Amino acid sequence: MTSNEKVYICIGAQRSATTWIYRTLSKQSGVVLPKTKEIDFFRYLGNYSNGLDWYENQFNNANMWLDITPEYAVAGETVRLIAENLADNAEILLVIRDPIERMVSAYQKHLRNGDLQCDFEFFVKYNIDHCVDRSLYFPTIKRFSQYYKPTVLVYEDIKVDPDRWLEGVNKFFNVSVDLQESKSKFNPSSSIGGVRGLMNKFYRLAPGWLKLRELKEKIEGMPWSNKLLYGGTKKEDSLYEVVRRNSELTRLFAEDKAALEKYLERDLSRVWGS
Repeated sequence: MTSNEKVYICIGAQRSATTWIYRTLSKQSGVVLPKTKEIDFFRYLGNYSNGLDWYENQFNNANMWLDITPEYAVAGETVRLIAENLADNAEILLVIRDPIERMVSAYQKHLRNGDLQCDFEFFVKYNIDHCVDRSLYFPTIKRFSQYYKPTVLVYEDIKVDPDRWLEGVNKFFNVSVDLQESKSKFNPSSSIGGVRGLMNKFYRLAPGWLKLRELKEKIEGMPWSNKLLYGGTKKEDSLYEVVRRNSELTRLFAEDKAALEKYLERDLSRVWGS
């Protein structure tokens, strides 16, 4: 790694357009990304034991060093490991999303993938997969700010203020994504009959030479087939009420939102329902 090599590290949040970022950048003329979106190196429970040479090898043939790993947002050691290994070469991005929306989306994704067998109240109460931690953004910003000044984008701007979203993406990655691309969203929000979960299971169990994961991602990248297989967004009000009835959780979210608004110098009430 040269002294002026920039490593763009997106630390999440999970379910907040990180796949949109990877796929949109991959379609930019002249941009070559690493084959793996989530390299997951800067965590002790990730690939850190493989060593820095292994990490650098993930970017062979890529001209943009991009590592999008949402697990970094909830791993306490991540920012220190990044600083120790990359120093000033790292640029940090965090995308934040309405905390309740993010939790519900994460829960529904787990159900679709078939890797969760509890109700939403249990999911929230016991902070399964750090579901609460992932929706409290300011502690992550504060932790990373010990070494870096993270760029923070707001997920909802994709729809409510695409010009603002686009400006943030282009400025951070030094690219020129146009407005039409910024309005497209590849991630399916809900599935019909568990199709997505079945596809995930197939590609995880199948040998790599079948390239089923590549096929699944290609399907998800085409709006017509995405909608056909996965359907539109389905919101279950009962899930939102589980969070809204939890006074301690709503207090934490309100305090986090206030800290975010002060940090960003922006009123988030227009884009967040919570």
